[in-house]
Amino acid sequence: SILSWDMSAWHMAYNASQAALDDKKRQPSAILRQRAQQQYFDLGKKFYLDGLRSNPDSGALWEKLAILERDKFQDHAAAAHAFAEAASKPDARPYERRFAAYELAQIPGRERDAYEKLKALYDEGPTQRYPTLIHDIKVLEEKLGIPADQRIMDAEPGSAH
Repeated sequence: SILSWDMSAWHMAYNASQAALDDKKRQPSAILRQRAQQQYFDLGKKFYLDGLRSNPDSGALWEKLAILERDKFQDHAAAAHAFAEAASKPDARPYERRFAAYELAQIPGRERDAYEKLKALYDEGPTQRYPTLIHDIKVLEEKLGIPADQRIMDAEPGSAH
């Protein structure tokens, strides 16, 4: 059951990891508490990976793995890969392609790839033009030196344009 894998992973990576970090009574050393927290992150990831071995077409598990990679491991490459996998599954959610590109944009050396993916989403039309997508494109246009006549025209949210 996908829910079983997800709940097991969640409880390890989020609840147990936080409990380990907060347990000053049992473990007064901050370094050892952080090590225990990391072990629970790893255990949560293992549950997601085991769940995916049993359910390789589960976009939901791929998405949860992506969120874990992004939020707990700060591994943007792994998160981008997992979001892209989620986006390719039959139960894909519409935002997963964007999230994969957002994660790519955080990886030094992957700016061109991220820009191309974000720009392709932008070119799909207004339903993809979320403020984060527009912001990330504008940042990448600057980094990549995209000529002014090839840049998107949308104003930043909250700007005077």
